Amino acid sequence: MKRNFKYFLAIFILLFTTTLFAQKKWTLEECISYALQNNIQIKRQSLQTQKVKEDRLAAYMSFAPTLSAQFSHSIQIGSSFNTNLGQFVTNPQDGSGGIGGSFDLFQGLNKWNYLAQTKFDLLASLEGVEQLKKNVSLNIAAKYLEVLYAIENYNLALNRVDVSEKQVESSQQQYDLGKISNSDFLLVKSQAIAEKVQFTNARNSLDMSRLELTQMLELQSTEGFEIVTDNVVIQNDTVKYGLKQYYDEALVTMPSVRMANFNQKSADKRYLIALGGALPRMSIGYQMYSFYSDQIWSEDASGNKINLYPGYSYMDQAKDNIRKFISFDVTIPIFNKLQNKVRISKAKIDKIDARFAVEEAEKNLLKSVQQAYAEAKGEFYRYQSMIESEASYRELFEINKEKFNLGMVNAVDYGLARNNHIKAQGDLLHAKYSYLLKLKILDFYRGVPITL
Repeated sequence: MKRNFKYFLAIFILLFTTTLFAQKKWTLEECISYALQNNIQIKRQSLQTQKVKEDRLAAYMSFAPTLSAQFSHSIQIGSSFNTNLGQFVTNPQDGSGGIGGSFDLFQGLNKWNYLAQTKFDLLASLEGVEQLKKNVSLNIAAKYLEVLYAIENYNLALNRVDVSEKQVESSQQQYDLGKISNSDFLLVKSQAIAEKVQFTNARNSLDMSRLELTQMLELQSTEGFEIVTDNVVIQNDTVKYGLKQYYDEALVTMPSVRMANFNQKSADKRYLIALGGALPRMSIGYQMYSFYSDQIWSEDASGNKINLYPGYSYMDQAKDNIRKFISFDVTIPIFNKLQNKVRISKAKIDKIDARFAVEEAEKNLLKSVQQAYAEAKGEFYRYQSMIESEASYRELFEINKEKFNLGMVNAVDYGLARNNHIKAQGDLLHAKYSYLLKLKILDFYRGVPITL
């Protein structure tokens, strides 16, 4: 009974969650937030950042001394000749153990430079994650606006189908009364069929756009997926700031430029590490060890050979045989087949290349901002023109529609006016969302969160 109740509760929770999901309408902000949390590329890049953090931890720990312990015990199988005793012994045993450590006094400042390098590598990796997040956010916003465009285009097509069906009914009555010819009536019917084709195309386009958005969100299905459609605000003025201000803000906010700068600083440290490889190295070491054996022979008062083991135990031997050493090591590179020279030359090339990479990142950013700025201004003027054009064609269509119903114009003129109005509606809709997308791209370069 209890098990059945648990199954029932699990099914209820699943159905309840599915119902909530089906009823939910996603805002742009929710889509972006969900994508940032579930995008596979972002997760993988974050794992790479974790690896760089481990490198930085290793760089810190490289300043610590090394410490190791060793112990061994061996048993020789069979007989062997003991040179001290002058005779064969059977299955001799011995062992040794010790502890030692070392500390680097000078390594050409490589450890300090490597620590600084890992710092800049980590910062660059973090900026790489942020750049990827920004790109994902922009791609989600673009696809979200595409879905909004598809929804509005679908609604326009649906409305046109409804209007065309009513026009067919009206034309049927006019044809029955002899007010229009059979060819005019058939032309109106063909236009209604064409509207249904356009409606089908609009529905397919909406389904595909919604599918692509859900795939970008890493959702398993489009079932029940809807977005909010009632909060789209279009500015009535053009871009707010000048090109220089947009570019200056982009230089500060865009992770791609900061990442290039950190990579350049990392390359500088790698060059210093290569130079340090040609400098002397100094270290100090300490070692303590002891040993024991079961072949501890001595002579008694009569000159006879006697084995002190096991009376002279392993423990006592280990205490008596302790040896301690302190060492000071200096290594001076003299000739290593030009390996240091090659490493220095390659590091210098990487340093110069990193500087070019910063310049390239800044120039690419400038080109992107210039293009986005020009496109935003152009789309604004296009949007304003499309508003006037759609209003003009709408008025012209209404006039021709009234005249057609009164028999003052034929179906050809009516169809031309209708087609012009339909095209103007599509152009206005496309210009609206194209302009909105360009504005969001400008906000993207300014570091402004993408919202509607």
